[in-house]
Amino acid sequence: MPPYMQIGQVPPKRHTQFRKEDGSLYREEVFGTEGFEGVESILYHEHEPTKVSKLKGSREMGTKAWRPKQHRHHHLRLGKVDAGGDFVEARRPVATSEECTLSVIKPTEGMTGFFRNATADELFFVKQGEGHFETVFGKLPYRAGDYVHMPRGTTYRLPGGDGQTFLLIESPGPITFPDKYLNKYGQFLEHSPYCERDLHGPTELIQSDEEGPFEIHVKTWDEVSVLEVPHSPLDVVGWDGYNYPFTFNIEDFEPITGRIHQPPPVHATFVGPGFEVISWVPRKLDYHPKSIPAPYYHANIDTDELIYYVEGNFTSRKGVDSESLTIHRRGLHHGPQPGRYEGSIGVEEAHETAVMIEAESHFELTEHAKGVDEADYMMSWTE
Repeated sequence: MPPYMQIGQVPPKRHTQFRKEDGSLYREEVFGTEGFEGVESILYHEHEPTKVSKLKGSREMGTKAWRPKQHRHHHLRLGKVDAGGDFVEARRPVATSEECTLSVIKPTEGMTGFFRNATADELFFVKQGEGHFETVFGKLPYRAGDYVHMPRGTTYRLPGGDGQTFLLIESPGPITFPDKYLNKYGQFLEHSPYCERDLHGPTELIQSDEEGPFEIHVKTWDEVSVLEVPHSPLDVVGWDGYNYPFTFNIEDFEPITGRIHQPPPVHATFVGPGFEVISWVPRKLDYHPKSIPAPYYHANIDTDELIYYVEGNFTSRKGVDSESLTIHRRGLHHGPQPGRYEGSIGVEEAHETAVMIEAESHFELTEHAKGVDEADYMMSWTE
């Protein structure tokens, strides 16, 4: 969990009377997890968050599955995935497993209504663009290279977004920090590759008392239900706690290096049930006199491995571009391309940025993936 944070007005003791100047009460909301025994924040609203003016039906948000006839590796050119719609409408799922779903988002317009994912934590990676989210916790600025963690149940919208690109990881379980970086009190250890100072929460409250109607689109699994509410949901006058959206920029990840090649888990940044999110960043390479900096060949016996290429030259291969996504399947060998294994000897630095996901469950692909898949990717290891 991120560190304790407070913005705006809160009473001296929780679950007690907190009154406005006219004597009426602010409305307390406990935004908690695991049945009030997990991490939580407490928010104070101008109006009851339960008020609903109208139920406006629901729509499906899923996509068709694509099952290739051959078990093989994949290279998806995600830069070719079509754009369109606001931040919710523009979601294009490309790969999904029991633990997480990966989508590309290229919005062409801002959101007018609000969105709330009721069944998944959301972790966005900002490939391109900058702006801010409007959330019940306040304004959350972001820039290229940011991971944006949006806890499940957060009400928010993106007012802009045109010309921007996001990678989205949705998880039905909580997305958190690796335990190996934390002490028993939950504080980051001295040897962790980032710490509390690198996490950035909302900067200021929005505090809107505007009358509606406003729409809130609530996602539960693959269905979105639409509610109409009479007041802006951004009516929070203060909050405090440990459960709130925050950003962490990949440039602030300090890589752990060694005399010989370090495996991917060394670079773990976030974890969810059954998967890890790993950050590959520019770094010094191995310095043993006989080291081979390129990764060794392996077959991912227990995992599927996905790598989203952000920028730079990847040590082990050529032919991938910014916004490429490679999927290396369990039971199939992969590793350096011809010439890259020997060619890495003596190389002292890597100039690459990528986001990697290793998951225990098999990833199913979608029709969006089919349209940008390079069918001959498996042959790229053959000269």
